[in-house]
Formats: sequence, C-alpha cells, structure tokens
Amino acid sequence: MRIGGALRVLIAGGVAAGLVYGAGRAEGEVHLARAADRVVTVSGTPQALQSASVTCPGADRGGLSDSTDPEAAQQQVTLLSGSAPTSVLPAGTRTQGAGGGTVPTTRTGTTSTTLSGDRAMRLDTTGSLAPGSTATQYSYDSIRSARGISVLQCTAPVQDAWVLAGGTEPGRVTRLVLANPGSSAITVAATVVGSAGRDPSSVAGTVIAPGRRTVLTLGTLRSGSDPAIHVTSSGGPVTIAAADVWMDGETQIGEETTGVSASPATTQVLPAVPVLGPAPVVRVADPGTQDAVVRVRATASDGSIATEQVLTVAAGRTGSLTLRGLTRGDYGVQVLSDEPVVAAASVRTTATGVGDLTWATGASLTRALTGTGLPGGLGNGDAVLGVTAASRTAQIVVSTVDAQGRVTSTRRSLAAGTPLLQGLPAARSVWVTVRSGSVWAAVTLRRMDRNGPLVATTTLTPLPLAAQAPALRPANG
Repeated sequence: MRIGGALRVLIAGGVAAGLVYGAGRAEGEVHLARAADRVVTVSGTPQALQSASVTCPGADRGGLSDSTDPEAAQQQVTLLSGSAPTSVLPAGTRTQGAGGGTVPTTRTGTTSTTLSGDRAMRLDTTGSLAPGSTATQYSYDSIRSARGISVLQCTAPVQDAWVLAGGTEPGRVTRLVLANPGSSAITVAATVVGSAGRDPSSVAGTVIAPGRRTVLTLGTLRSGSDPAIHVTSSGGPVTIAAADVWMDGETQIGEETTGVSASPATTQVLPAVPVLGPAPVVRVADPGTQDAVVRVRATASDGSIATEQVLTVAAGRTGSLTLRGLTRGDYGVQVLSDEPVVAAASVRTTATGVGDLTWATGASLTRALTGTGLPGGLGNGDAVLGVTAASRTAQIVVSTVDAQGRVTSTRRSLAAGTPLLQGLPAARSVWVTVRSGSVWAAVTLRRMDRNGPLVATTTLTPLPLAAQAPALRPANG
C-alpha cells in the first residue's frame, strides 16, 4: 500500500516537531554547563513558519487483501484543506513570502481533493499559507456492506497513541489504517485492551515501508471487551485511524473512521456529543497500574448538568457506562478521574434497523488557534461546533467562512464547565481563535439520506503558527 506524493498546497495541522502554538509566547531558555565550562544559553525566538505537514490516512477498505467486495477499491474520501483567514490569526503570528503550490489557494477558500483506493496522502504547506492551515478527511458511504459518514481531522504522525472504537457485536468489524509518511521503515504494534485485560486480537508487530500504508483487520474480540487500542511505533511515527463498521446481517447499523484520543490524563473532555436516538455510551480505558474512579458529566449549553455518573475502571482494563436521561440535542461531556485515563463516547442514530454511528473522542487542548474545513452538500443536515473552556474563563473568537469566502466572526466568553454548542449553517470552514485561556474543541456533522440520519464527529487539534529558531550565546561573558 502506498502514500501519494506530497501535495504542496495550503495544508498543515497537528503537533509537529519544532512548532510552537502562539507567536507571542515568551522566549524560552535552557542552560547547558559542566563544572569547568562557561555557561551557554540556548534560546529560541518565534519565527515565521515556513512549512508544515500532516497525513490523511485514506479509505479503510482500499487495498484489503481479504476483501471480496468489488466496491472496496472504489471507496473514496474527500480531503478538505484550508488556511485560516488572516483576520483570525492570533496577534503576533508571522508569515513569510508568497507560498508556492501546485494547487492555487487562498486563505479564505477550501480546496477539495479526492483520494481513492489504496492510498494515504501527506499534505505539505510552505510559505505564507503554512501558519494556521489544516486538512480534514470526509467520506459518505451508502453501499451494500457499509453506510455512514465520517469526518477526521488529519494530523502529524505519532509514536504512541490510543484509539477507542469497535465492539464485540456480531457483524462488527474493526480495522486499523496505518500510514508511514516518513523516509524510514517503521514497526507498529497494536495492543487491544478490554474489560478483561489484553485481548487476543492484539497485533505484535507490523513493518511498514517508507511512504506506504497497511490496513489491519482485528480478529474476533473477546465478548464484552469494550476495546481500546494502544498503538506504538518504533523507527519513526505513524498516522493512525480506526474504522468501525457494523452490519447486522444485511442491515447497515453504521460506520465511522475515528482518530486517536487525547493522551491519558485525569481530565478528558468530549466537546461535542450529539444525542440523536439511543443514549450515548462512554468508554474509558485505564492504562495505568491503579484502578481509576471516574466521574462522567454531561452538560447542556446553558450550563445545567444533564446527567452525572460514576464508574470504576480496573487498572489495565476498560469500562463503560450509558449516559441515561439525556434528551435529543448536543452536550459537552467531561470525564474526571483520579488516575490518567482515555475516553470516548459512542453515538448511534437509531436503536434498531438501518442507522449510523460515531465516536466522540477526548480532545487535545488548544491555546491559540484551531479550525477545520467543512463539507458542502450536507443537504438538510447541519454542523455543530462544541467548545469547552479549560480555565476558569476563556475568551475566544469563532469565525466561519461561507462558500463565497465571506468571513463572519463572533467574540465569546466561556465559563469553565459550560460548553459552547454553536450551529454552523452554510459554513465551509470554522476557526476558533483563543484570546485568553485554553479550550477543547470538536465538530459534529449531521446529514440525511433516503434511509435516515447520519452523524460524524472529529476533535479539532491545535494548528501550527510559528517556528522556533534556536540561537546560541554565552550567558556569562
């Protein structure tokens, strides 16, 4: 399996080595010395970001060696790439030169690129479009063996991550999509952890050549295991996605392609959890050596706590609870634990029959800027932005760009624990600029087709704004 050649357009994302988020951050210093040496100070000053890179994993069925589905090779995803309008960049962000690219782009437009078959794609941004740029993968399936929409923000590859997806129901299949955008071979291991501990479907090690990808279909999961997948790589980082496809005989229960959850922490926030039918189910994994006592709280946009429940998760295992008592709508969910955990919520559109499913995963903190492109053609569906403040209060600006490139911005003040849940009618991209404090953010998409509602969610990751330029100078003479 291969990765498409670098596409030099307005695309960037995630956390990449050498990037800092917020050009106004104070200069950092590290003092290096031995007893008989003069002290030398290594300092860094934010400079204009010249390049950034993310990788989109591509379609989950493309290139499957065991697939008998003739539609697998035709599966497509749409890559939505964009760069934040200049007006929403945090103060002090520097740009450099006129960025070059094989696809003409502007800071108020969204470029769509179709990716099909057995391919991932690394997307590189250079020059003036690099700061505040992003890419997102979107797909809609309506075939005999799968139905659903998926949305996933593309990020920089990682070497250690958790993915929560899949289940033990008959007809449910979990596939890991692993891409190596680097120049060296990597070895990837996937440890599946469930309510009974390590699952026999774990994968000890898979070698992925440079510029290639592989799709692993996990084996039969232990009954009731509530799987969480711990992915590690050696030799270099890997891009990770998990496809959760659920069929009940010939009935399409739903599908989702989800990315990695936020790293283990005592606070996990799921900023946008929709309730469309059955109650969402929160899955929690405890990767540590001590049992975790976990409090799960769902909060409405007016700040009222709609439900609050407690769960104990055994060390090295997973657990889950159902968020009962919620009415139809959107919520922010907090998972508070006395031990570091990872968490995600599973959402279904219907309890029986043809439907769709999504995973609302734990989000990473944003301190300066985040955002994403949004697909057109949602029909009578919609998009919802969810934002939760991490500090006592946070000051943010929410900006949307429509199909004509018009920017609309609104200042918001967020109190900790009260989520912002804002509809995004007619928006083709959305951007959150953090003026003070820090936030978690996510987007939920809804769509209707002739068989009923569809749903997808993605967390929004911090976007790169500046490069740290190191300098050496004597500190004492």
